[in-house]
Amino acid sequence: MKIWIVSATEAEFSIAHNAHIAKTFNSDNIIEWFDIGVGIVPSVFNLMIRLKADKPDLIINVGIAGAIDKKIHLGETLLIERDEFFQWGSEDIEGFLDVFALGFVNPNEKPFKDGKLYASGNYLKNQLSHLRKVNGITVQKVHGNQHSINQLQESCTGIHVESMEGAAVLYVAEMLDIPAIQIRSISNYVEPRNRENWKITEAIENLNHQIINILTT
Repeated sequence: MKIWIVSATEAEFSIAHNAHIAKTFNSDNIIEWFDIGVGIVPSVFNLMIRLKADKPDLIINVGIAGAIDKKIHLGETLLIERDEFFQWGSEDIEGFLDVFALGFVNPNEKPFKDGKLYASGNYLKNQLSHLRKVNGITVQKVHGNQHSINQLQESCTGIHVESMEGAAVLYVAEMLDIPAIQIRSISNYVEPRNRENWKITEAIENLNHQIINILTT
């Protein structure tokens, strides 16, 4: 099986990538590694450029993320089962209307199911079974002040983490009938911005440990 590991930045998968180059773990799969940029637009553009030349059997989107749900531990690695584009739509006098409520996009037309994007559930089941399964949102702006965090918590129920690329990768993959999954390690809580509280190094180390375990055969 040909697997693409894709992330916003090379730093997020570099430990596992270097281990793969050094052949310190064995895999029966053909593995390629791509950094696709930070955010929705670079992710879509760079994935499509790659996909013009080749097509994998599976895309694994990996990276760090912020936890909205504080029951999740900093550094914990999670399987994102469902993702969505956060606040994709329009405001009116009374509040926010998403593109589905506005009638611009059918919430059950490919690649959406009830307005959400779902990871492919039948791939690497055994390797992923130990990871906690959660739901995510994909944002253009990482939340970092209390006012916007309060709005986020009021508008999103059943959402656990936020990233800047997850839904974009799932959108492209589903539109092109390529199975895709998303794995994220938690570097910080979604709270008023304070980098002293972040655990980026720990999150990346744990993420790469899980990547190696998943790929090892």
